[in-house]
Amino acid sequence: MDAETKMLVQLADEEDWETRNKAFLLLIEAVNRKVDWAYEVWDKLVDDLSSSNMELRLRAGQLLSYLAISDSEQRILEIFPEIWDITYDLDYESSLDLFQSTWKIGLAGAEQKKYYFKPMKKDFKKR
Repeated sequence: MDAETKMLVQLADEEDWETRNKAFLLLIEAVNRKVDWAYEVWDKLVDDLSSSNMELRLRAGQLLSYLAISDSEQRILEIFPEIWDITYDLDYESSLDLFQSTWKIGLAGAEQKKYYFKPMKKDFKKR
């Protein structure tokens, strides 16, 4: 991981909302393409999925969704149900932000696509 990305990861945990938000948006830009440092931040993001802090859960879910294209080990398949469940935990606007990020998981490969559409089909049948 280069120095700039390390700095962004650190700034994304700052207490100041504006600093944290700018760092997060720059990280989202960075992970919009395949990166070689996905597993350097993976475990922390997975831990953040179970945080009591709603914003932390949301951001972790979004970053992990974007990192799916860099996930050669397909770890996303193990945590996808947890990410999907978070879309139900959050307020409507936040839930929508995370839901809109999850489509990146479906683009990561055939297996990921299958996992991505499974809960959608289940929800659709309920309606």
